Amino acid sequence: MQVVNFYSRRKARAFADIYAGKLVDPDLTPELWRDGLDTWIVQTYLRLRQQSDLPFHCTLSAKFMPDAINVAHRDEASPWFRPASCYTVVIRADRPPVLSADQVVVQNPGQIGPNHTFIPFWPQPGLVPRVPLPTARFRNLAFLGRPEHLSSAFTDGGLQRSLAAMGINLELRRDRWYDYRDIDVVFAVRSEHPAMIASKPASKLINAWHAGVPAILGREPAYQLTGRPGVDYLEADTPAEMLAAITRLRDDPDFYQRMITAGKIQAELHSVAAVAKRWIEALSGDLAPDHSSGRFRFVRQRWRALQEHLLARQWRDR
Repeated sequence: MQVVNFYSRRKARAFADIYAGKLVDPDLTPELWRDGLDTWIVQTYLRLRQQSDLPFHCTLSAKFMPDAINVAHRDEASPWFRPASCYTVVIRADRPPVLSADQVVVQNPGQIGPNHTFIPFWPQPGLVPRVPLPTARFRNLAFLGRPEHLSSAFTDGGLQRSLAAMGINLELRRDRWYDYRDIDVVFAVRSEHPAMIASKPASKLINAWHAGVPAILGREPAYQLTGRPGVDYLEADTPAEMLAAITRLRDDPDFYQRMITAGKIQAELHSVAAVAKRWIEALSGDLAPDHSSGRFRFVRQRWRALQEHLLARQWRDR
């Protein structure tokens, strides 16, 4: 049976019990999953181990394994340090382009290219949905994430004063990203270079669908390729657009509810089960080894590693 080895050296100490064989349910430990290595490597291993009748055997290791499909994050997959003889699938995430891997997993459907496979990011583990109320409530607007990634136009105080005049509270939440119980609307407008935004996943939209909460989001490729602006989320790039979207949701309860209903339909298509199925299909098909010649494969990898290094410098400079 084919072996799929999820590799992370950095996480071996933090998740020592899981590396030793303990199977943890990510939905019971939502506070653990906060960075790319946690979610893309350790959580994917656990989610796949939860599936029955896997067509391959999964391992989690601090070493690359020969005769296995090694799945590694871009942060730990330097072509200069990983064994050239090991077949490697690299998860690019929101990092510079990857050229030297045998296969690449991207989290944004707009990044598809040769030897690239799109797999959606997992929904937020342990997500607690908004509490349905018998009467309409429109009181709490929240940004879930690191405020330093939020456009400064939304943190200078002007937006908060405008919202307060409407009777709406604005919360910038650094933790408890899984808890939507008292949130009526979520928003996110990043202040980053377009190259970085183009590599981001649609997670904030997908999590909002699962939570039963309308989302107001910046005009990002992942959102536009995944959802339908005006149907299952709203777009805004400025505080004025944000206030207009909020006013529409507040003043039209039927529209507010239709957006929640449309999001629930989308949530079914982006469930844990759906993402697990995509991983299984990919690891059994597009990401499977091609058994190319070891000698020529080594030369090809080293040449691509040099190109990858130069591209990474350009990407970071931008």
